[in-house]
Amino acid sequence: MKRECRPGDKTTTEGEYRSRLALMFLDRITAESVWTLEEYGVSAEELLDPERGPLPHPLDVFDRHISRADRIGALEKADQEIRFMERHDVRFLSLLSSEYPPLLREIPDAPVGLFVLGEDDLSVIRNLAIVGTRKCTQYGLQFCNQFVEGLSEQIPDARIVSGLAHGIDTGGHDAALACGLKTWAVVAHGLDTIYPAANRDLAARIVRSGGLIITEYPSGTRIFRNNFLHRNRIVAGLCPATLVVESEIKGGAMSTANTAFSYSREVFALPGRYTDLCSEGCNHLIASEKASIYTGVKALIDRLGWVSAIKKQKFRLPEHTLFPQLAGAEKVLYDIMQKQNTEEFTVDKLAAISSLKAYEIMAALTELEFAGLVSRLPGSRYRLC
Repeated sequence: MKRECRPGDKTTTEGEYRSRLALMFLDRITAESVWTLEEYGVSAEELLDPERGPLPHPLDVFDRHISRADRIGALEKADQEIRFMERHDVRFLSLLSSEYPPLLREIPDAPVGLFVLGEDDLSVIRNLAIVGTRKCTQYGLQFCNQFVEGLSEQIPDARIVSGLAHGIDTGGHDAALACGLKTWAVVAHGLDTIYPAANRDLAARIVRSGGLIITEYPSGTRIFRNNFLHRNRIVAGLCPATLVVESEIKGGAMSTANTAFSYSREVFALPGRYTDLCSEGCNHLIASEKASIYTGVKALIDRLGWVSAIKKQKFRLPEHTLFPQLAGAEKVLYDIMQKQNTEEFTVDKLAAISSLKAYEIMAALTELEFAGLVSRLPGSRYRLC
């Protein structure tokens, strides 16, 4: 029997869907485990079949750690979870689902599956994480409003991702809703509750506005401190970039920033006075070169290579000329690319040849691309047209 009603699992049999969900209830199953099973052609349904025989080497490691009783218990819990999901319109996306977030799938410790409330498309990638301290200042909240407003004007299809906590998380979600951007809240518990309770209305508004509430935890999961640290990797993993607005030297926002850095994702930090406790973390990230200093919406967009709606409106079919009139960084890069005996260039290579910073190079390459002088290739490589 095919399951037709659950996005991301349209071609998955009822038994395989149930078994992939059951994997969420086995402690020793990780993303690496799922990829190993996929590599050897063993489905979740085959793995969890209570009546199957022993698995061959090297898959016998699963038999050593997962007993027949474990398999039966996981399937029973999956049945219970499916009943909860059907009552509350919750989706489950397995790591193997075609609609599992592509950026999140890239991280080594990706969740085996996600429970999702809301109908937005998780395959989009123009997502930005906004994180910070719960003990934020009015300045931090004002910055969230101004930044998200500026971002929404240039990237109206961007998603703001955060953790639904008090402080900067709430400020980022609220700012997105006020500006008409969809926002995703990643929580550290099951979807049968909302923590903190004061943000229940915010969570409802997020879903009503087309956003999502996301978790890797099934219903009934109690709130533990470590769950929030695990949650932070999902916030970082869903996004090509994380912006830290205000943070002490230790805390959840620093955990998210460091995790994003470890995934080779962009990290930005809002600088502050060295005497401000709420800026210690941001200043430390900048000083340790784990984060780029935030200098404005345009610089952030250019660094990410996102094309703004404003530029799209101004865009015209390029008029190629033999002698383009260029100035500044655009001229520097164009001249370098003409003189070098290399057909393709990366940002790192251009930075090594020129005296320009990476964000200046990204901005200039974007302008050259709009002028029809440079084309962008897969893998963030560029060449002259």
